[in-house]
Amino acid sequence: MIGETLQSERSVTGQKVFEETPRMYIQVNGDSRNVRAEMNVTGLLQDLQLNAEQVAVEINLEILEKQAFDARMLQEGDRIEIMSFIGGGAPCPCVIPTVC
Repeated sequence: MIGETLQSERSVTGQKVFEETPRMYIQVNGDSRNVRAEMNVTGLLQDLQLNAEQVAVEINLEILEKQAFDARMLQEGDRIEIMSFIGGGAPCPCVIPTVC
């Protein structure tokens, strides 16, 4: 749910400082994910360790052009499908190996 926060701790000159990072839920290839609230498609792909040049991204049933990855901000409840193109096959059919 948007408005949720994740507290992270960092040290500033030996003192603990807590920072809150706004979070939201999206769906990626059918799985619910909790991500930073101000994230674009490029940021999501980086978090998933995916190369933007090797995937196609669909958001809410619309295919997104690669040149729009930086500009397209994700929104609470977005349904994202990420498809990769693999020549010669692969042992895992999933784009995100942790889903297998």
